[in-house]
Amino acid sequence: MKFVFIAFGLLSAIALAATTAFTTLLAPIEADLSEVPVGTVNPESSVERTVPSESSPVEEEDKPVTETAEKDGAAQPERGPDNRSPLQPTPVTPAPPPVSQDSDSAEDDSDDSSSGSSSPASLPGVVRNLSVTPGRGQAVLAWTAPSSNGGAAITDYVVEQSTDDTTWTVFSDGTSAITTATVTSLTNGTTYYFRVKATNSVGSGSPTASVSSDLLVTPAAPTGLSITETSRSTAELSWTAPADDGGESVDDYRIQQSTDGSSWTTLTDGVSASTTATVSSLVGGNTYYFRVAAINSEGTGADVSDSIAWTVTPAAPTGLSITAGDGEVTLSWSAPMDDGGATIIDYSIQQSTDGETWTTLNDGVSTSRSATVSSLSNGTTYYFRVAAENAEGTGPYTASGSATPTP
Repeated sequence: MKFVFIAFGLLSAIALAATTAFTTLLAPIEADLSEVPVGTVNPESSVERTVPSESSPVEEEDKPVTETAEKDGAAQPERGPDNRSPLQPTPVTPAPPPVSQDSDSAEDDSDDSSSGSSSPASLPGVVRNLSVTPGRGQAVLAWTAPSSNGGAAITDYVVEQSTDDTTWTVFSDGTSAITTATVTSLTNGTTYYFRVKATNSVGSGSPTASVSSDLLVTPAAPTGLSITETSRSTAELSWTAPADDGGESVDDYRIQQSTDGSSWTTLTDGVSASTTATVSSLVGGNTYYFRVAAINSEGTGADVSDSIAWTVTPAAPTGLSITAGDGEVTLSWSAPMDDGGATIIDYSIQQSTDGETWTTLNDGVSTSRSATVSSLSNGTTYYFRVAAENAEGTGPYTASGSATPTP
């Protein structure tokens, strides 16, 4: 029994120590609560709290511990100002932290975050790397899209041109997001300025810095090339100057010749802006091709070409021999070395009594290389000459020879 009493005393001492520690922890809270009138609401809290009065009965759970402590002669724990047992504090719900109303920006940020909305689109940036390549009556522009499209897709590029870098005209090329444009209806030799700006759903951005070009190019091709035979081995070429000189005056023409239309030889004829030229050393039977190109300070332009089948009259026969007889002479000769590129179809024979006035003999058509001329007067000197004929006509005559018929 004594043992039981000692154990009970130890338990009472432990309970008293726990009660003291718990009271110490709750002292600040109870001090706050002691200042709140019974049945009122803390303005900083949404929880209504009621503090029991001194006449409120002590909960039955407190009694066994208190009675046991009194029986053991232990000191009763000190009660709080509201006469509540320190072992049963009134539960307190902490007030929620106040909502900050410092600025509108925080509210705006919250709205943006919760809605997931993006920033509004703006004008696109400046187009990059604008370049110009001159052409004949036109300029080809190329560029790179701006680094920023402003948050909206680029739908078009506006191309502007100027002749003074001050007054600008929009080149009408439709709506397109491609990064090249060909500006047409320009005049070679005139300085043009160009600039480009990108467009999206908001509008057009700032233009690029301008780029310029004088549109100087090589000349256009000459026109109207013609080839005229001037002799059995020479021809005259003539043409019309190009309508477009490329913005620079034409100071020479390049003339080339070929016999197959593939391999070309440039003729050496000096530097001249003349629109005629003579070519030589042509041989009948060949087809000759010629082409002519104009040259200015930018270089050699395009060619105009023409060809001619070089079929000319035959060369003169050779080896004319004349033998006199009684009232007649016998003629013989050799075929010409050059038939002019066409078959010989006849020989023309002429006679004279003075070597100046000539009469063509009517001996029919024949390719025979001999003939007998009769009905001549004995004792009279006669002069004779022979020429070959082909489809191009009658070639040159041989040197004349003479003979005097005798009985």
